[in-house]
Amino acid sequence: MKLFEMTEKPTKAGQARILFSNDVSQPVRQDREIYLPDNPELEFYDLVKSRQFLVRLPARTAHDRDEHVWFGGTDEKPFLVRLQGEAFLKFIHHGEEGFFAGLVPESARELVNERGLTLRRQGDIFAVDLATSWEEIIKAYRIIGGVSLEPKQETGPLFGTRHEIESIGVPSLKIFGQSLGFVSSGRLQAPDHRPLELETPHALFQARYLWSPKDAD
Repeated sequence: MKLFEMTEKPTKAGQARILFSNDVSQPVRQDREIYLPDNPELEFYDLVKSRQFLVRLPARTAHDRDEHVWFGGTDEKPFLVRLQGEAFLKFIHHGEEGFFAGLVPESARELVNERGLTLRRQGDIFAVDLATSWEEIIKAYRIIGGVSLEPKQETGPLFGTRHEIESIGVPSLKIFGQSLGFVSSGRLQAPDHRPLELETPHALFQARYLWSPKDAD
C-alpha cells in the first residue's frame, strides 16, 4: 500500500521504531530506529504480523531502472537490508510465504526437500545439517573417489560478511550429487544474533536477492 493511501503511518515493527523523514532519500537504520523517506509514493507492506516489512520506493528518474526495495523490522534484533527487485516480485506473485521461500538458495532448498535435511538460519546465512560426520564424509571420499579430504581449522568472516565462523571445514565438497560451496562445523557468530553451534558438518549458504551481499545488515 502506498503511503498516501494509509490512514495511519506505521510506527513500529517489533522492536524497531519506524520514523518517516524528509531528510532521507532511502531507508536508514540507526540502532533500533529505522528512518523511511516521507514520500507519498512509497509502498509499505507488513510481514510476520507487523514485525517485519517490505518497502519499495519509486524510481528517482525516468532513466532509473534499479528497483529500490528494502526489507526490515525485527529478527532477533532490528535490521534493515536492501534487496534486488526480484524479491519484491516474489512477494507480489506468491505472497509472504513465497517471499521468504524465495530467499532460500535453490541448492539449500533441494537438500531439505529431497533429502529431508534440517535447515537452520542465522540472519541471512542458511545452514543445512548434512546428517553425517566428518569421519563418514572423509571415508566416502576415500572409497568412492580415492581422494584424501582434509578439513581445515579456520576462523574468519564467512563469505566476506559480518558473520564470523570458528570452524573445521572445506571450501568445496560434492555430496548427495551436489557441489556445495562451503561445508563446515563449528560456531557461527554475527552482530545482533545468537551464536549458532554447528556440531556436525553443515552446508552454508547466503540468502538470495541481497543487493550487496557483503554489506547485508
